[in-house]
Amino acid sequence: MSSEHMDLETINGFHYLVLAKDDHQEMAARYLGQVYQLVVGVFTLWAFLNSTLDAVHLVIANRRQSVRWICLIQAISGATYGSILVSISLPGGTGCHTLIYIGGPLLTISTICTDAVLIMKAYIAHGRSRSILYLGIFLVVLQFAPLFVVLRKTKVYMTIYYGCLAELPNYYPWLRLGLDLPINLLFSVAFLHVVVSNYSRYGSDAWRRLSREGIMYMLYAAIINIVTAAIVATRLLGKYSQYIYLLDWYLSSYLILVQQERAISNGGSGGSAGTPVAAPQNSPLEAVVHTETTFFSLRKRFLGAFSRVALPSKRPLYQSLEN
Repeated sequence: MSSEHMDLETINGFHYLVLAKDDHQEMAARYLGQVYQLVVGVFTLWAFLNSTLDAVHLVIANRRQSVRWICLIQAISGATYGSILVSISLPGGTGCHTLIYIGGPLLTISTICTDAVLIMKAYIAHGRSRSILYLGIFLVVLQFAPLFVVLRKTKVYMTIYYGCLAELPNYYPWLRLGLDLPINLLFSVAFLHVVVSNYSRYGSDAWRRLSREGIMYMLYAAIINIVTAAIVATRLLGKYSQYIYLLDWYLSSYLILVQQERAISNGGSGGSAGTPVAAPQNSPLEAVVHTETTFFSLRKRFLGAFSRVALPSKRPLYQSLEN
């Protein structure tokens, strides 16, 4: 690899701009490219910082709700990536290579957070089914395959018109779609099967709301996955297509965050949300009617290293699934 190409991988945007000081036309073109990247970075940072503040409020409202911690982790990962984009274009900022070496793991963390929420809801809804849990863990482990591709097969370098650019392999968008879409559909359907069945059986407004919102989430997430893969694979936006993953990243985290905020507004944090109807004795749902979907109870099951578990809750199942 030539030293010139190596410089384009590790160079900072501001330094790249200064190198063209003797050619005013090229310097102007590089300047516009850096401004474009800086604007994208600022908007990304702003969007995820807002999400981070919202997630912090959710965590403060109920620190024992695992989904809310997941929202916070996902928002912080996005804000960190936004700060990296901003930093690349500033004096003394990070080099172009950080776009994949730090951004790649952050995107993987965000994807795992989204998958974890879907798996947890299906896991709780099916009475803490171990088969669902083990299948979920297996599919989550597969999410490291796109990260391997990003770190080992992706070329990144500074460009004149687009700032820092990552060249992903042609199969990368389909690889992500092949992993993200099945998880979304499989565990959303597993969750909705229980919710819709209980709505049909008991007719509660709470079950109806869960059914409607669960279906909408599944459809939105599936559409986002498919559209993102299609745009990146076909390069519909040219060199700008890579930034569609930022929109996918934000929308995926935003959907989960909105669900949590709606749960609070509907009384899911402790108030009554509709008229609950408990599951009958000896039904598959009986074991989870009085359980809390907490980070601590799952952590004990995975690690067996903590003696504290979530206290039993008297909330009906529909509220545990809402949060």
